[in-house]
Amino acid sequence: MTVIAGRYRLLDVLAEGATGTVWRALDETDGHEVALKDSRVPPGLPADEAPLLHARRERAARAAARISHPSVARVLGVVTEDGRPWTVTELVRGLTLAETLEAGGPLPAREAARVGAEVLAGLRAAREAGVPHPGVRAEHVLLGNDGRVVVTGFGGAPEDDAGPAAELRSLGALLETAADDRSGPLGSVIDALLDGDPEDAVTADRAERELRRVAGGGARTPAGGAGADGDGAR
Repeated sequence: MTVIAGRYRLLDVLAEGATGTVWRALDETDGHEVALKDSRVPPGLPADEAPLLHARRERAARAAARISHPSVARVLGVVTEDGRPWTVTELVRGLTLAETLEAGGPLPAREAARVGAEVLAGLRAAREAGVPHPGVRAEHVLLGNDGRVVVTGFGGAPEDDAGPAAELRSLGALLETAADDRSGPLGSVIDALLDGDPEDAVTADRAERELRRVAGGGARTPAGGAGADGDGAR
């Protein structure tokens, strides 16, 4: 089997996407398994632009290593092979949300709310670290066998940041797809996340608390704006 950077032995493919292939690999220096992602050049990109793309992705991966949160896949390092960066991350065993939905259909509302709360917590930690997500989708969310919900896909750069409001709308769209019932409290949170009216915009802090409340089966309080407790900050 192929060994990358004289250290990581490729074992099998975990996922494939537009930006690269994710492999399960063995770190031969310590015997631990990791996830290893290469950098794929899109079709039609001029050859002289490929090094710039690889360098940009390497910078983004190194920036993502600053994020420290259980709901974000830990970046362990970046290595180079044949002029391409390979990003080394912790190996999370489980299925993506996309795979889960395809196999079993939408999630019960409380489970969807739990997943949404953990995703949002990870997105907030990443933003605080200066590494906003380019747009979370179901294939970026790993549902670990140990119960963890882990966000991947921090392959963009700060200049790609569409802003926190767009981040919340992408989460709303994710939950709209993931949940099997929008008639209850979760539906109200999703509506608040998707609402484009800045006057009624929900804050990330309030949205996360509402999602955790729904996940726990508690009663709902208004999701938008600053509540009676004066909460209006991210």
